[in-house]
Amino acid sequence: MAEAIEQVADSTSDNFIKMSRMLGLDPLTDFAGADLSGANLIRANLRGADLGEADLRGAKLRGADLRGADLRGALVSEADLRGADLRGALVSGALVMEADLRGADLRGALVSEADFSWPLLSGADLSWTLLRGALLKVALLSGADLREALLRGALLSEALLRGALLSEADLPEVISGKEDTELSGLDQDIPLG
Repeated sequence: MAEAIEQVADSTSDNFIKMSRMLGLDPLTDFAGADLSGANLIRANLRGADLGEADLRGAKLRGADLRGADLRGALVSEADLRGADLRGALVSGALVMEADLRGADLRGALVSEADFSWPLLSGADLSWTLLRGALLKVALLSGADLREALLRGALLSEALLRGALLSEADLPEVISGKEDTELSGLDQDIPLG
Protein backbone atom coordinates (compact mmCIF):
# COMPACT_ATOMS: atom_id res chain seq x y z
CA MET A 1 0.00 0.00 0.00
CA ALA A 2 2.88 2.41 0.77
CA GLU A 3 4.16 2.00 -2.78
CA ALA A 4 0.72 2.81 -4.24
CA ILE A 5 0.42 5.91 -2.03
CA GLU A 6 3.85 7.03 -3.22
CA GLN A 7 2.76 6.60 -6.86
CA VAL A 8 -0.32 8.75 -6.27
CA ALA A 9 1.70 11.41 -4.43
CA ASP A 10 4.30 11.54 -7.22
CA SER A 11 1.67 11.56 -9.94
CA THR A 12 1.10 14.56 -12.17
CA SER A 13 -2.44 13.36 -12.71
CA ASP A 14 -5.12 15.97 -12.16
CA ASN A 15 -7.52 13.25 -11.06
CA PHE A 16 -6.36 12.16 -7.61
CA ILE A 17 -9.49 10.12 -6.90
CA LYS A 18 -9.34 8.18 -10.18
CA MET A 19 -5.62 7.49 -9.82
CA SER A 20 -6.09 6.32 -6.21
CA ARG A 21 -8.86 3.93 -7.15
CA MET A 22 -6.87 2.57 -10.11
CA LEU A 23 -4.18 1.59 -7.61
CA GLY A 24 -6.71 -0.02 -5.25
CA LEU A 25 -6.71 2.80 -2.70
CA ASP A 26 -9.71 4.38 -1.01
CA PRO A 27 -9.04 8.14 -1.16
CA LEU A 28 -11.26 8.72 1.87
CA THR A 29 -9.52 6.32 4.24
CA ASP A 30 -6.10 5.22 2.95
CA PHE A 31 -4.20 8.51 3.26
CA ALA A 32 -4.21 9.02 7.04
CA GLY A 33 -0.56 9.40 8.04
CA ALA A 34 0.54 9.20 4.40
CA ASP A 35 3.36 11.20 2.81
CA LEU A 36 1.59 13.44 0.30
CA SER A 37 4.18 16.21 0.44
CA GLY A 38 4.25 18.18 -2.80
CA ALA A 39 1.31 16.18 -4.22
CA ASN A 40 -0.85 17.73 -6.94
CA LEU A 41 -4.32 17.74 -5.38
CA ILE A 42 -5.66 20.80 -7.19
CA ARG A 43 -9.48 20.74 -7.14
CA ALA A 44 -9.40 17.21 -5.67
CA ASN A 45 -12.60 15.96 -4.06
CA LEU A 46 -11.40 15.01 -0.58
CA ARG A 47 -14.69 15.67 1.13
CA GLY A 48 -14.75 13.73 4.41
CA ALA A 49 -11.30 12.23 3.79
CA ASP A 50 -9.14 11.05 6.69
CA LEU A 51 -5.86 12.92 6.27
CA GLY A 52 -5.02 12.95 9.97
CA GLU A 53 -1.27 13.00 10.64
CA ALA A 54 -0.65 13.14 6.85
CA ASP A 55 2.36 15.00 5.47
CA LEU A 56 0.91 17.58 3.07
CA ARG A 57 3.87 19.98 3.15
CA GLY A 58 4.02 21.91 -0.09
CA ALA A 59 0.97 20.10 -1.49
CA LYS A 60 -1.08 21.84 -4.15
CA LEU A 61 -4.63 21.85 -2.76
CA ARG A 62 -5.89 24.94 -4.58
CA GLY A 63 -9.68 24.76 -4.92
CA ALA A 64 -9.81 21.32 -3.25
CA ASP A 65 -13.02 20.16 -1.57
CA LEU A 66 -11.96 19.28 1.98
CA ARG A 67 -15.37 19.75 3.60
CA GLY A 68 -15.52 17.70 6.79
CA ALA A 69 -12.04 16.28 6.18
CA ASP A 70 -9.94 15.13 9.13
CA LEU A 71 -6.61 16.98 9.10
CA ARG A 72 -5.90 16.64 12.82
CA GLY A 73 -2.18 16.64 13.43
CA ALA A 74 -1.40 16.95 9.72
CA LEU A 75 1.67 18.79 8.40
CA VAL A 76 0.25 21.33 5.96
CA SER A 77 3.13 23.82 5.97
CA GLU A 78 3.75 25.76 2.75
CA ALA A 79 0.72 24.14 1.10
CA ASP A 80 -1.30 26.00 -1.51
CA LEU A 81 -4.90 26.00 -0.25
CA ARG A 82 -6.11 29.07 -2.14
CA GLY A 83 -9.87 28.89 -2.53
CA ALA A 84 -10.05 25.47 -0.84
CA ASP A 85 -13.31 24.49 0.84
CA LEU A 86 -12.54 23.42 4.41
CA ARG A 87 -16.01 23.95 5.88
CA GLY A 88 -16.42 21.80 8.97
CA ALA A 89 -12.93 20.32 8.64
CA LEU A 90 -11.05 19.06 11.69
CA VAL A 91 -7.71 20.89 11.67
CA SER A 92 -6.89 20.76 15.40
CA GLY A 93 -3.23 20.32 16.21
CA ALA A 94 -2.21 20.69 12.56
CA LEU A 95 0.91 22.59 11.49
CA VAL A 96 -0.27 24.99 8.79
CA MET A 97 2.74 27.29 8.84
CA GLU A 98 3.38 29.51 5.81
CA ALA A 99 0.37 28.04 4.01
CA ASP A 100 -1.51 30.07 1.40
CA LEU A 101 -5.19 30.06 2.37
CA ARG A 102 -6.25 33.21 0.54
CA GLY A 103 -9.96 33.00 -0.19
CA ALA A 104 -10.30 29.63 1.55
CA ASP A 105 -13.60 28.76 3.23
CA LEU A 106 -13.07 27.51 6.79
CA ARG A 107 -16.56 28.21 8.11
CA GLY A 108 -17.31 26.03 11.08
CA ALA A 109 -13.89 24.33 11.01
CA LEU A 110 -12.33 23.07 14.24
CA VAL A 111 -8.88 24.68 14.32
CA SER A 112 -8.10 24.51 18.06
CA GLU A 113 -4.42 24.38 19.03
CA ALA A 114 -3.33 24.53 15.37
CA ASP A 115 -0.19 26.44 14.36
CA PHE A 116 -1.01 28.96 11.64
CA SER A 117 2.27 30.92 11.83
CA TRP A 118 2.98 33.16 8.85
CA PRO A 119 -0.11 32.12 6.84
CA LEU A 120 -1.78 34.07 4.06
CA LEU A 121 -5.44 34.24 5.09
CA SER A 122 -6.51 37.37 3.21
CA GLY A 123 -10.15 37.15 2.24
CA ALA A 124 -10.55 33.78 3.97
CA ASP A 125 -13.89 32.97 5.58
CA LEU A 126 -13.27 31.92 9.18
CA SER A 127 -16.74 32.76 10.45
CA TRP A 128 -18.09 30.32 13.03
CA THR A 129 -14.63 28.73 13.21
CA LEU A 130 -13.30 27.39 16.52
CA LEU A 131 -9.78 28.83 16.85
CA ARG A 132 -9.29 28.33 20.60
CA GLY A 133 -5.62 28.25 21.45
CA ALA A 134 -4.63 28.58 17.79
CA LEU A 135 -1.34 30.28 16.97
CA LEU A 136 -1.88 32.97 14.33
CA LYS A 137 1.57 34.55 14.48
CA VAL A 138 2.38 37.02 11.70
CA ALA A 139 -0.94 36.06 10.10
CA LEU A 140 -2.13 38.09 7.12
CA LEU A 141 -5.88 38.31 7.86
CA SER A 142 -6.69 41.43 5.82
CA GLY A 143 -10.31 41.30 4.73
CA ALA A 144 -10.84 37.94 6.45
CA ASP A 145 -14.27 37.13 7.86
CA LEU A 146 -13.98 36.18 11.53
CA ARG A 147 -17.57 36.96 12.49
CA GLU A 148 -18.75 34.79 15.37
CA ALA A 149 -15.43 32.92 15.41
CA LEU A 150 -14.29 31.56 18.77
CA LEU A 151 -10.76 32.83 19.40
CA ARG A 152 -10.38 32.44 23.16
CA GLY A 153 -6.74 31.90 24.03
CA ALA A 154 -5.62 32.34 20.42
CA LEU A 155 -2.35 34.15 19.81
CA LEU A 156 -2.60 36.94 17.23
CA SER A 157 0.96 38.23 17.58
CA GLU A 158 2.04 40.54 14.75
CA ALA A 159 -1.14 39.73 12.83
CA LEU A 160 -2.46 42.04 10.13
CA LEU A 161 -6.24 42.41 10.55
CA ARG A 162 -6.86 45.43 8.32
CA GLY A 163 -10.48 45.32 7.14
CA ALA A 164 -11.22 42.03 8.91
CA LEU A 165 -14.79 41.38 10.01
CA LEU A 166 -14.90 40.60 13.73
CA SER A 167 -18.47 41.34 14.79
CA GLU A 168 -19.67 38.95 17.49
CA ALA A 169 -16.32 37.14 17.51
CA ASP A 170 -15.42 35.64 20.88
CA LEU A 171 -12.12 37.42 21.65
CA PRO A 172 -11.94 38.10 25.41
CA GLU A 173 -8.76 36.14 26.07
CA VAL A 174 -6.94 36.71 22.79
CA ILE A 175 -3.26 37.37 23.35
CA SER A 176 -1.81 40.01 21.07
CA GLY A 177 1.48 41.74 20.55
CA LYS A 178 -0.42 45.05 20.39
CA GLU A 179 2.56 47.03 19.19
CA ASP A 180 3.01 44.72 16.21
CA THR A 181 -0.60 43.82 15.45
CA GLU A 182 -2.29 45.94 12.77
CA LEU A 183 -5.91 46.48 13.76
CA SER A 184 -6.94 49.35 11.48
CA GLY A 185 -10.16 49.27 9.50
CA LEU A 186 -11.88 46.62 11.58
CA ASP A 187 -15.67 46.46 11.43
CA GLN A 188 -15.76 46.79 15.22
CA ASP A 189 -13.40 48.25 17.82
CA ILE A 190 -12.48 45.22 19.91
CA PRO A 191 -9.65 45.43 22.45
CA LEU A 192 -7.17 42.59 22.21
CA GLY A 193 -5.01 41.31 25.04
